[in-house]
Amino acid sequence: MVKCRFSWRLLLITILWLGWEPSRAWAAVSDDQLKAVYLYRFPMLADWPTAATGKVTHYCITRESSIGDYLSQIIASKSSSARFVDLSQSDKSQTEICHILYVDGQDREHVVELAKRYPYALTIGTGVQFVSLGGMLAFIKVNNRIKPLISQHNVEKSGVRLRAQLLAISELAEEK
Repeated sequence: MVKCRFSWRLLLITILWLGWEPSRAWAAVSDDQLKAVYLYRFPMLADWPTAATGKVTHYCITRESSIGDYLSQIIASKSSSARFVDLSQSDKSQTEICHILYVDGQDREHVVELAKRYPYALTIGTGVQFVSLGGMLAFIKVNNRIKPLISQHNVEKSGVRLRAQLLAISELAEEK
């Protein structure tokens, strides 16, 4: 029989370490880095219509940004079944499909035009206003943390089905 000796001191040190270290680690991660990780993970939390499925996931951005830079680094280091497309580069903008489309800006006409051009893409932007412009997901801050805001009405138009895991960690936009 093995004796187990309980140490209050060891428990206190463990609690202090676990309680303090994660907050220090999160402080080293910028909002843009966290958004890029979300963008990379979104395809794992959604199902596309058969017309948009394939072996490669296309991550598109509308213009250069630090979020796009971080996302391209993640894709380059993690996955051979993903492709990063900068739509602002004229020679690369001929892609027929985007699964994840990060829209940097708040222009209704631009969001509507992109939704028509890439009907199966999850259009993702920043701020509550983005979903009111027709965007599907937006990054917002809640209690000083980045969270996705989802417009289920706008997502339904694309035929993409979001999984419960994504809905559980997100805020839902008030639909009219």
